[in-house]
Amino acid sequence: MSVRDYEAREMEVIVSEDQLSLSIGKRGQNVRLASKLVGWKLDIKSEAEKKAEIEVEMERMAQASRELSSLPGIAQSRSLACWTPGSGALKRSASRRSKT
Repeated sequence: MSVRDYEAREMEVIVSEDQLSLSIGKRGQNVRLASKLVGWKLDIKSEAEKKAEIEVEMERMAQASRELSSLPGIAQSRSLACWTPGSGALKRSASRRSKT
């Protein structure tokens, strides 16, 4: 489970493939009931669906990193650092450019 948007009260719930049908229920009845009980919008996905999403996102990030490293003056290690979660490298870079 992960909170997607705290303000909008949306969370993503990942379940094993064999529990997906049970989690959703007949015509979505189980997930609707669970959503009402917890007061959050629930998005239920199988592990395989989530894995596929992550793979697509990783490929997108790898492509962006390759594009960044092809720019003159940007080393491969610097382009990878831009995509490290929590590094803030993109924000710092953008703020430096806006000041000049």
